[in-house]
Amino acid sequence: MAVALEKYNPQNNQFPESGFYNNCSGTPIQYNSNTGVTFVLTAAHCVIGTTTPKPAGAPTTAANINTYVESLGHNQAWIYQGTNAAPLSLDQLNAQILAVYVPSQYCQGAAYNYLDDEGIYLCGDDSNISYMNGDFAVLKVQTQLGKSVTVASNIKLAPSNLNLISTKTNLLVLGYGTTNPNGTIDSENSLNSKLNYINTQYFGTNSYGTWSGSMTIMNGYLFNNIYYGLICNGDSGGGDFAWDGSNWNLVGVHSWGQIANSSISPVGMNCGVYSQTYVANASADVRQFNSWISNVLNNDNQTTGCADLGSAYACAAGTGK
Repeated sequence: MAVALEKYNPQNNQFPESGFYNNCSGTPIQYNSNTGVTFVLTAAHCVIGTTTPKPAGAPTTAANINTYVESLGHNQAWIYQGTNAAPLSLDQLNAQILAVYVPSQYCQGAAYNYLDDEGIYLCGDDSNISYMNGDFAVLKVQTQLGKSVTVASNIKLAPSNLNLISTKTNLLVLGYGTTNPNGTIDSENSLNSKLNYINTQYFGTNSYGTWSGSMTIMNGYLFNNIYYGLICNGDSGGGDFAWDGSNWNLVGVHSWGQIANSSISPVGMNCGVYSQTYVANASADVRQFNSWISNVLNNDNQTTGCADLGSAYACAAGTGK
């Protein structure tokens, strides 16, 4: 039901023998038998970045997608499906990424002005998460020879009218991020290496102060009237699933989470902390973008490259090396 997005990083001194390390998660949602292409849903912030700042008010474009920086003759980002996600060598990876689709509305209201330690400009900063609206991406991937990427038969995109009952709906959450079994920050497991699942509860959608305009699902774990955010570093892009008795409905993609008791940040900088302000974790509510996602799945029938799906789609294609 899940995959890891592996990025090439020769700077990791902890495991110098391998160049691929998990930094995000995703969900395989459809296989096209005619093209041999599998589509994976992940978070936009997992594949976004540019060497040139983008001003506020401008839409996200293909130039803002940074998945295909090549190093040592291969793409920077690949797909892995299995239990142990890091560190990996090239022959252990399941699939190459052929193209990435991101909503052009992602980060449209904010600038790409946050410079990371690799010289890449990212969307916004930690003080304002409203730019995360539409924080999801569709990856178009092709398996390596002798490998496969499994799409679970009981997973489906949640219909836009699927109702979640506030504080009562339990969600299955998947990701390859660091673990937090006791609700505390697990400093001993800083490496994202294994697929983990947790059960969380749905708190609500689109009703949280300055974030009311973003299409998000607020979720976490409620205990003694305290909300715990349990989605951790490396879980970004992983899925939130609601069971309907027959299928796991993909309702959300992990987007951002809690730091300490009041600060907000993209998922990955902290987890396992509590909040008394009804803010734990937030996922992009993909129920609201069902038609956008389905348009990619149904109308990209190319074996490589990007389909022309209109101005609502930013797409970048890789070389497939």
